[in-house]
Amino acid sequence: MTTAPLRPFDPRDPRLRSDPHGLFALYRSAEPVHWSETAHSWILTRHRDISGLLRSPGLDPASVLAFSDAVAARVGRNWPALQSFIDAILFLDASAGHRQARRLLAATLNARPLSEYAPMIAGVAEEMLAPLRGERAFDVVARFTDPLPFRVMCRIMGVPDDVGAHLYAISRSVLRLFNFVLGVREMEDFERWLSAAFAEIARLVDARRRVPREDGMTRLMELARNEEGVDDRWLHSRILFLVLVGAETTSAFLGSAIRRSLDEPEVRRAAADPARLPQVVEELLRLDSPVILAARRATADIVVDGRTFPAGSGFIPYITAGNRDPEAYPDPDRFQPGRSGPGNLAFGEGAHACLGGALARLEARVVLPAFFAAIPPARPGEPADEWVPLDTFRRLARLPILVDGPDPECQ
Repeated sequence: MTTAPLRPFDPRDPRLRSDPHGLFALYRSAEPVHWSETAHSWILTRHRDISGLLRSPGLDPASVLAFSDAVAARVGRNWPALQSFIDAILFLDASAGHRQARRLLAATLNARPLSEYAPMIAGVAEEMLAPLRGERAFDVVARFTDPLPFRVMCRIMGVPDDVGAHLYAISRSVLRLFNFVLGVREMEDFERWLSAAFAEIARLVDARRRVPREDGMTRLMELARNEEGVDDRWLHSRILFLVLVGAETTSAFLGSAIRRSLDEPEVRRAAADPARLPQVVEELLRLDSPVILAARRATADIVVDGRTFPAGSGFIPYITAGNRDPEAYPDPDRFQPGRSGPGNLAFGEGAHACLGGALARLEARVVLPAFFAAIPPARPGEPADEWVPLDTFRRLARLPILVDGPDPECQ
């Protein structure tokens, strides 16, 4: 019996959103370091290769956003608000200022122990769960997992609710920035949205200068006051980055975790045990990473899987593939909190690991038990859930559920 030849890998294959794991298993078994002509990069699907690459020096983040300057030159346009926002995205930043920005943003989020945010997160969760109690059918994504982390980040940074509502509407589209292809019309849309968002942030910054407050925005302004190269453009774009992007991976993860609990009741039971909860969160992150990939470009020769690749080589390590690698995690599709093996790759590793990973874990440890305590066991509703068409992130567009249990009207 002959084996069919491996088809060239296409990073825009819709199966990478809906059901990527069978596809990754095929490439991981046949050719774990695979050249994709479409992506002009080497595709990595094995945990040890991905972890080693992400931790290696001499690698810069690679992104299709780099082509925006070329597009602007070709069509005779530029998008200053979009470029300012792109410059602020830490996991795409290969500039000399990356360490400075990462240090300042980390100090902003960690000005107090993260555990001190837990009561605030619990309060936000209760605000959002209160109207859902007793409802027999609702969309978990729209009513809970999307707005909750965004509201938490706004509270941390000190963004008032009315401004937050405007920025939340913009945030629903921001992840499209990280797709492999962006058109001129999309860039113009982003420019319009981001220009309005920057105007909102500028007004808040001016207000903090007049009357400082105990919030993340004031902390970042104080930390950045005497830093070289930091001006209002820098400040506005970094605040907007934290608000718009800082909540997205958490939203995606919470939606996927609740989706899994519908099919696997053990998730709900395990999350109810405080002693097991950290392990439950790590296992759910491994199974359903919100980040699909982390593109990199070598700035020097690099060895992967015993082969030397020259400087300039592009790599796309697929985090979701590494997290289901049976070499690292036996029986990898099974929910098994506390399993042995390496740490999951959900928030990346190395110099460009996700800055908000610790906060996302804390939110999950607070929010998931609160949701399961407030909402009785449920099942998927109709129409079924669907995935947002994104190349870099895996997140549900909607998750309609039908809540089991007695009808509240009959009680």
